[in-house]
Amino acid sequence: MILRRWIALLVGAVVALVALTWWRIESSWQEMSQAADRAQAKLESVSSLRPVAWGKAAPGQVWDGYLEAEKALAATGLEDFVDSRGQDVEGWFEMPRQAGAECWKSVDGLHSIFALMREAAHRRDAKPPVDWAKGFSGVWSTDVQIRTQMSRLLGLRAWQLQERGDDVEAVRTVLDALQYARDQAEFPVALASLVGTASLSMVAKRFFQTVDDDGKKLPAAWSVQGLSRPALQVFRDGLANLDRPLAPLGRLVRAEAVLLAREVEAIDGSVGDGLSVAMMKNSWRFAFSQRWMCAEGVLHGLELGKEFPTAASWVTWRDHLKTVEASKRVARNPVTLMVAVNYTRLAVGRREGVVALRVLRMLVDAALGESREHADPFGTELQVREVDGETHYWSVGSDGVGQGGDPKQDLVYVR
Repeated sequence: MILRRWIALLVGAVVALVALTWWRIESSWQEMSQAADRAQAKLESVSSLRPVAWGKAAPGQVWDGYLEAEKALAATGLEDFVDSRGQDVEGWFEMPRQAGAECWKSVDGLHSIFALMREAAHRRDAKPPVDWAKGFSGVWSTDVQIRTQMSRLLGLRAWQLQERGDDVEAVRTVLDALQYARDQAEFPVALASLVGTASLSMVAKRFFQTVDDDGKKLPAAWSVQGLSRPALQVFRDGLANLDRPLAPLGRLVRAEAVLLAREVEAIDGSVGDGLSVAMMKNSWRFAFSQRWMCAEGVLHGLELGKEFPTAASWVTWRDHLKTVEASKRVARNPVTLMVAVNYTRLAVGRREGVVALRVLRMLVDAALGESREHADPFGTELQVREVDGETHYWSVGSDGVGQGGDPKQDLVYVR
């Protein structure tokens, strides 16, 4: 009799535990969906209207034009093209003075694509083309290489125009390339944002010396010194229009979490075998429920997006990011790791893009005989000094500690 009572109590306890666990799993899932809905609504309410770099803004969606141009560029096959001298688009872009006739013939054949890019860059609404319900597959619609090559080809077109004596149009084309990169940097996906900020740096660096793999200094591909005053004024004003604060990093993190929520909703929390090792290690924390693990991972990602400091020194940011990345709560949930990308790298990439824009602004100001102070996203103020007949512009770099313009530790641009 006593044994039966104990068995009944044990069975009752097990049933209650199962019911409680089921309730916890389902309540977490519902909480995730509701939190993702709220975050998505807030993200969609953010104004996507932005000024244009130069000229008059026109109505319409920026990305309708960009995507059409990207599709047209993909159809040309130029991203994989190698000329008879063994050079590709990247080689032409790095050393346009050495590019052959095939390069310029290819560039001349892209007039309709450049026209699409210009029209798109002058539209006001830069709302990213996101189909939230599809998760990450509803965002990334173009190969990374196509977007990088588009920036390079716009740069080559600008160099070609400058060589032909149309420096105002050359500057406008550079601004189109920078506007395109700037719009990519606002994309609500880490990879797309990184491609955009990397393109900002890539285009801006063409006005400064570069160093090859052997440590040999290569002259700047482009120069502001030969630009007419009207061209410099267009450049100055355009760069000022582009040098606006990027969307807060926390917003990008929340967007990644919302997209992940839509992904796991579509598969009802069944992440499959891809996380099997991590699941074996940590699934006990979630009663061996992938559904619960997914819900908690997304909710934590949404929380992380709210915790990012909105205005702080780079050192404060860096310390906060490292704390997040080292968090035990992040480490114990493999789904959270999908949201908790390398935030420090992402923040550094975004700040380096801003540095590139501001150093280029300093260069143009100097060519106009003007002087302005520009804030260093990593420190207090961008620096400039003369070194052996060269002008060095530098930022203190991602460590937040100035090393006197040491190129091994600081972010240095040389003219």
